[in-house]
Amino acid sequence: TSCLVTKVLFDESGAEPVATGVEYIVGDKIYQASKSPNPASGRRTKVFAKHDVILAGGTFNTPQMLMASGVGPKEDLQRFADETPGYKVIVDLPGVGANLQDRYEVSVVSKTEDNLKIVENCQFKSSLSDPCYAQWALGSGPYTSNGGIIGMFKKSKASLANPDLFIFLLPTDFHGYFPGYSKTVAAAKNSTTWAILKTHSQNRGGRVSLKSLDPTVRPLINFKYYEDGTDAEGNALEGGVAAVNDDLEAVVSGVEFVREITASASTTLAILDITAELPKGPAGFSAPYFQEVIPGKSINKKDKLRDWVRRNSWGHHACGTCKMGESSDPMAVVDSKFRVLGTKNLRIVDASVFPRIPGYFIASSIYTMSERATDEILEERGLQRRVKV
Repeated sequence: TSCLVTKVLFDESGAEPVATGVEYIVGDKIYQASKSPNPASGRRTKVFAKHDVILAGGTFNTPQMLMASGVGPKEDLQRFADETPGYKVIVDLPGVGANLQDRYEVSVVSKTEDNLKIVENCQFKSSLSDPCYAQWALGSGPYTSNGGIIGMFKKSKASLANPDLFIFLLPTDFHGYFPGYSKTVAAAKNSTTWAILKTHSQNRGGRVSLKSLDPTVRPLINFKYYEDGTDAEGNALEGGVAAVNDDLEAVVSGVEFVREITASASTTLAILDITAELPKGPAGFSAPYFQEVIPGKSINKKDKLRDWVRRNSWGHHACGTCKMGESSDPMAVVDSKFRVLGTKNLRIVDASVFPRIPGYFIASSIYTMSERATDEILEERGLQRRVKV
């Protein structure tokens, strides 16, 4: 849309501030998260709402918008009020920006001597000159799948009520998101990746903080991974790297598990049956067919593996920074109808409202939550859906 919301506009004449609209900047690449930002290029304007202002800026930008509007933890925002004429704390909501959560993910990457036959001829182009694209156009071939060969749920500890690891195998080299990662994925035809995803993570100690009142400046984001975070009850962990951390131990156990799988000759044969030609020669498997390159053979002791997991984990399901809760909860930001506490006509409908990180993958929970918000808003207005879902 080439628009960046700078703040929510409030009518403060009543007992509670009423959201009336938003101020925003129109222009390309205004936000400093852009690859080539140009924040000075935009022009400011305002838009006003007949009913509710609904924020859906996401886990990072929704709390940024609220805090820039004077809604958030007074303890943190007061310094901006002291330094900036015209800015003030309108609603003291300590939970804005707190409770940041995410999943942990790492990859175990191995290489083979031969290309994997499932992707051997794939060029990863949207052209019929790509044999795999031509197959896809006819409804077959590897492009009709999500790329996963094997997927499984696993408990990191037998005592758990539900699996807390999702582990899947990919016919490529995928070890995180970085500029150009997709080119690495497309080029790696002789690699396999076991992706280990820690679900139901315990840590909820992360935080998004306001760095500047300039809306083009990114907020401070600190996930407080592993021992820097909290336990399942939200209590800060003590003891630094010596602290017992269930999230860390779970990811480590996942890496150990897939290493055992890869080392199994029977598993290797099963994978090769659908991914590559069988090794040639009467000797068969004189050496492991899959040679681990990430984390690699040097990461061969548990302490080394723990440290590698700490340094190499990533996530992409951030949520929780404007959590839903009862008004008696001092850290709640919205109520069960998605209304921002202490205000009127202001709602939030995005992943920031989750009190705890949901399920395994977050997308379906976001869709469900959004449908629920739709029902709440329509019911409040005495309206019904045109199309029932």
